[in-house]
Amino acid sequence: MDSTGLRFGVACAGDALKAWQARAIEELRRVGARPALVVRCPAPPASAAPPLFQAYRRAAVGAERAVDLAAVLPDAPRIPLADGARAAAELDFLLVLGAAGLDGALLRAPRHGAWTFRHDAQDASSGRPPGFWEVLTRAPVTEVVLQRLGAAPGAAAPLKRGFFKTVLTYPANVARSCDGSAAWPAQVCADIARGAAGYLEAPPAAEPPPAEGAPTRRDVARLLARTAENRAAFMARRVFLQEEWCIGVVDAPIHSFLGQPSARPKVRWLAEGGPDEFFADPFGVADGDRLSILCEYLDMQLGRGVLVGLTLDGDRVSPARPVADLDPGVHASYPYLFRHGGEIYCVPETRMTGKLSLYRADPFPERWVHAATLLDDFDYSDATLVHHGGRFWLWAADVPYSGDSTSLFLYHAPDLLGPWAPHPANPVKVDVGSARPGGTPFVVDGQLYRPAQDCSRTYGGRIVILRVNRLTPTEYEEEVVAAVEPDPGGPFPEGLHTLSAAGERTLVDGKRTRRVTAQDIRRKVLKIAGRMGLGRPSG
Repeated sequence: MDSTGLRFGVACAGDALKAWQARAIEELRRVGARPALVVRCPAPPASAAPPLFQAYRRAAVGAERAVDLAAVLPDAPRIPLADGARAAAELDFLLVLGAAGLDGALLRAPRHGAWTFRHDAQDASSGRPPGFWEVLTRAPVTEVVLQRLGAAPGAAAPLKRGFFKTVLTYPANVARSCDGSAAWPAQVCADIARGAAGYLEAPPAAEPPPAEGAPTRRDVARLLARTAENRAAFMARRVFLQEEWCIGVVDAPIHSFLGQPSARPKVRWLAEGGPDEFFADPFGVADGDRLSILCEYLDMQLGRGVLVGLTLDGDRVSPARPVADLDPGVHASYPYLFRHGGEIYCVPETRMTGKLSLYRADPFPERWVHAATLLDDFDYSDATLVHHGGRFWLWAADVPYSGDSTSLFLYHAPDLLGPWAPHPANPVKVDVGSARPGGTPFVVDGQLYRPAQDCSRTYGGRIVILRVNRLTPTEYEEEVVAAVEPDPGGPFPEGLHTLSAAGERTLVDGKRTRRVTAQDIRRKVLKIAGRMGLGRPSG
């Protein structure tokens, strides 16, 4: 994609960049931005962090691996700092990487100002290592901000902001947050090219200095101990605890949750699985008092989810029955249901097929026919569709190995069958607390709302409801206006990650954990052995 042609400079110290910084420059080139010069800056003040920790950073943190500046920017002329302001006046923007204390004339000179990552600026100015304190304090999220620097010291205006789930170890946390945000300068360039970068006009404001600076020897020792604790707790949870989900119904419509900043609904639990199975991701269609439900059924022995149907008629719940027409032979979940043109459709999550498929009920709910492949090369989770403002919109989330989706992707089309186009601002949001779709969008008084999963503290911890403030083929804005929490005194107190409309009722699911049995542990050992190619242990 060559959409910008913007000329940029890089302000840095020394002859090397960090690996994530080099990636940021590669992403800029990918969108057509052209590196024009390098402003050579003095080295930042020596870090007060222990030398052993600094050596550990260089050796163990892959995102901070040194990359030769000449290899990244071989043709860009090197400009001394004294001439930087005059040279920068010919630039569209200046990307500040690992440099601090630049004067206001240089920062004001480019057309769109000087940009930097807050964590990088703090590292250069005060020795505060990115991602360190979040791991040490067990903060649920690590915030990253790309900002435009003001001429006054300490003043900045945010350009992009994201919240990544804090990872167990310091190197992994740096990799997730720094690598995960490296493309943001390129995204700002794309916004400029399509006239959607009004945020560049926001005035810089003074920011308070960070509460923490360079770590001491004691802090580093605590980090190492905390990392060991985190690893041990993670492994113990994987081995000795088992997550279980159950679906339920709330006798209230989905819009009733809007006036409650933190609702804990009274749930009638419907389908509780055995020790090796669970039900989750319920979606339903109401016909009077009768409610037909599709949901995920996960059998630990089978090792993948399948879609099943059940019926709630008054207080009677029918046995779950497999829906063979919606079984592609891979893991299936999140059977999103919606009506359109007098028909009932389902878009299940079957991302292992690499496609997003649309099914039509014929008739509902017994039989389903494949109506269309909406998107090929589709590797996202929990696709959720809605028709609003004369167009179809589709939200979906990335799915890292941890399951803690951070990035929200948006597609749109003039018709249900397409053609579907990715939103030019993708990902339209980076926030582990509200990116991943979690149920049925709904409209109240013309205003569109979207349920999403908050995975900041645990996978599927709760649902947040977002008000969509701006939805066009070029812009997207939303904000959290309500939350739906699991009942801490109920049978499933540890999570709630679906909120789907079913007439005047709302379907939900809930999570709990239980201690595993010896049989569970043996099954896990056999599964791990199989993955490692060791076969079935003898004896």
